[in-house]
Amino acid sequence: MTKAKRRSLPKFAHDRRSSVGGKESKIALLTSERDEALKHQKATAEVLRAIAAAPGDVQEVLDTLIESAARLCEAHMACIVRPQDGKFIFAANYRFPKAFVDLVTGSSIAGGHGTMAGRVLADGRTIHISDVMADQGYKFKKGQKLAGFQSLLGVPLGRRGNRRDRTRPLAGSTFHQQADRGG
Repeated sequence: MTKAKRRSLPKFAHDRRSSVGGKESKIALLTSERDEALKHQKATAEVLRAIAAAPGDVQEVLDTLIESAARLCEAHMACIVRPQDGKFIFAANYRFPKAFVDLVTGSSIAGGHGTMAGRVLADGRTIHISDVMADQGYKFKKGQKLAGFQSLLGVPLGRRGNRRDRTRPLAGSTFHQQADRGG
């Protein structure tokens, strides 16, 4: 065997290993994407079943919607609030402690940038607060203490392109505790 042939063998073997590794990586990526799509389909099916089962029961649909959203986001807790007269009304709940639910349902949550819902309504976009205790503008500390969340994700719910919905969207907020997830 010549020197040239000996040098080319390791390169060929390396290329073959790289090719196999690349295929394994692509398979893993495609499998992950498929699994994520299946989760979304399952959540959509759950909401559609709730709508079909109780066409006049908006509360059941909202409860199913927020539970599905929480599972998709891997959130420990979630809720939907809606704006009313510059404040927010608690519309649906998933796994929030009773004390938090009592606080929120017993009184309206003030609007403005001091709450997650207020920020979502004012900005009309998805908002993430990685640590409410470190966020100087976050003022709903009593709610944080009762529920124990650290990180918040708020998502506006409404029809796209509808000017009215951008100024008064149904504000949905998904909350989760990063500490429980090791983050």
